[in-house]
Amino acid sequence: TIRGGEETKLALEHLVEQGAKCCIVTAQTPSVEIMVSLVQEIRHLQLSKVFGVEPFDPSPIAKLINSWGPNEKMSLDKLTTKLVVLISLNTDREPSDMERIGFSMLHF
Repeated sequence: TIRGGEETKLALEHLVEQGAKCCIVTAQTPSVEIMVSLVQEIRHLQLSKVFGVEPFDPSPIAKLINSWGPNEKMSLDKLTTKLVVLISLNTDREPSDMERIGFSMLHF
C-alpha cells in the first residue's frame, strides 16, 4: 500500500515505466459520482499517466455518425446503431443494456 506525496507519485511512475500495471482498490460502492470524483482526484494529483486516465474526445465518433447522413435516410440497423452509440456516450448504461436495445427491434 502506498499513500500520498511526491515520493509515492515518483514510485508509481517508476513502476509503470518498468511495465507494472496499477489499479485502485476502494471499499466504496461503484457509482458514476464516485468514478467522476476519483478521476478528478487522479488528475489533480497528476497521476493520469499512471492510471491511464485521459480526457475522452468524442469528436471522431460524432464525425462517423454524421457521415451516415440524416436519420430519415438510414436503414433501421444503422439507426439502431446510432441510437446505441449515442445512449452509451451520454449515460452510464451497462453493455448488456445496449445489447437489449439492439435486439429489441426483433420483437415487432
